Amino acid sequence: NSLNTDLSYTPTKNQSYSFHVTQDLNKGSLQTSYFTLKFPYGDDPDYQWFIKTQFIYVPTPSSKTFNMNKYEMQTLSIVKNDHCRTFNFSYNKPLEEFKFSLTINAFPKDSIGIKKTRDLYKLEGILDESSKERL
Repeated sequence: NSLNTDLSYTPTKNQSYSFHVTQDLNKGSLQTSYFTLKFPYGDDPDYQWFIKTQFIYVPTPSSKTFNMNKYEMQTLSIVKNDHCRTFNFSYNKPLEEFKFSLTINAFPKDSIGIKKTRDLYKLEGILDESSKERL
C-alpha cells in the first residue's frame, strides 16, 4: 500500500509550485518525491522570461530518514514569449541533453529546434529528416 500526496500552489496565473510524495505505508519509506517550480523573471510582461525546473528525490539505498539535500535538479527550461514567437531553451540533466526551439505561435505544432545529447546534434521539428512537404 502506498500513500500519494500532491500539493499545488498557484499564487498568480504565471507562477506555480507543486510537490509530490509517494510513501510506502507498509515499510514507512519514501518511494518517490519531486517538486516543480514555475515562475516569471522580470517585472515588465513584454520582457519577462519564464523559468521552470523540476527536482527529484534521490536517496541513498541505506537512508531511512528524509534528507532535503537529496533532491537533484532533473530539468530546467527557460521560455521567452516574444510577440508572435516563443523561444525555449531546456536542459535535461539525466539525459545530458540541451534543446533549443523556436515556435511561431500561429503554427504551434511546426516548431524548429536543435537537440544536443553528448556528441550528437539533431534537428527537430519541421526541419528534421522525417518531415513531409506541407502544401
